[in-house]
Amino acid sequence: MASAISIMGRCSDGTFVSLEDAATSNALTAISTGPGDLNIPQDQPFGKIYDGKVLTHAVALAQTTDSDGGAFLYAYIEDASGQIVAIIQGGGNNVSGMPKLSRPLKITFGMVAKAKFQDAADSATLTGALAVHCNSGKCDVFFATGVDDTPTAMLNKDGASIGQSLVGETIAHAYATYPGTRGVNDGVTGVSGFYVESSTGSLKAMYPPAGMDAGGGASPCPLMSYPVRIDQNDTCTITTSV
Repeated sequence: MASAISIMGRCSDGTFVSLEDAATSNALTAISTGPGDLNIPQDQPFGKIYDGKVLTHAVALAQTTDSDGGAFLYAYIEDASGQIVAIIQGGGNNVSGMPKLSRPLKITFGMVAKAKFQDAADSATLTGALAVHCNSGKCDVFFATGVDDTPTAMLNKDGASIGQSLVGETIAHAYATYPGTRGVNDGVTGVSGFYVESSTGSLKAMYPPAGMDAGGGASPCPLMSYPVRIDQNDTCTITTSV
């Protein structure tokens, strides 16, 4: 069964971005230019081909041949230093639309587009992901494999908690995804959204996740736009239940 992730985007000058690469379930993949039937350089890094343009809109699609089970988890743009500088909304095979980025992005040489999907299932041991964009412009993605009826910390790609990564920041926009075909809390003994707590256990935010496989509908995973101030010892947690 072949799988791929496509990223399409629009720039401020009216030109468009097309990226596509083969992908494996639950593996973060760098997405280069493609597919081959377009008149653009093939298999080139995002930042090399679109250097100098300003990306204003984008969407990512998780596609699995002869299956509707490929579920989008997250996508983002990383700069040459490895810092996430933009988050991209997405969905499964049938997703349509091209949302505005939470802030336009000036593309520079060395930037890389990355994305991840997972095969949807009725399971407690799938990956939950929370992608955030802060008022300052800082972006990050937090994720974890769910454990049935067990609170599990969501960490970023460097192993940092939300409090360690975003101390002093205010989240302005976020999207949450979980590829469970019956949601994150089908057994009704977990929690139906990812949750941010203070060091004293005070509930600071809830982010209900979207499924984002083909059955998740035609719309990309929605942004949740409300302010959440992050302090040093805050945590983000997933508690699944089947």
